[in-house]
Amino acid sequence: MTEQIFSILGVIGNILLVTAYLPQISKIIKHKHAEDLSLLMWINYLIGDFLLLVYAIHQNDAIVASLFTIMTIGNLAILFLTFKYGRINVKKKTTKEKKEEELVLNEEK
Repeated sequence: MTEQIFSILGVIGNILLVTAYLPQISKIIKHKHAEDLSLLMWINYLIGDFLLLVYAIHQNDAIVASLFTIMTIGNLAILFLTFKYGRINVKKKTTKEKKEEELVLNEEK
């Protein structure tokens, strides 16, 4: 019985950690850029998750292996989208647009 409870907790933890990638992936796709993303951070996550996947497979731990498999895929998706859309793919604002935006912000105060 206790083993089942820990297995259920492991599955719930997997679901929560895996769904944590979805907002970032969705944001990159929606805005078609990854300007604010730390590329080094996601590369570190990818390497770390992959190494932990190898370790979990070696330990025959199916729950942890499934988690790190999905997390590695999530990292690859984020890195793929970052390279696909480019880190800076945002239209640069002209001086006039910046001044207009500044006026609107000042009027809101």
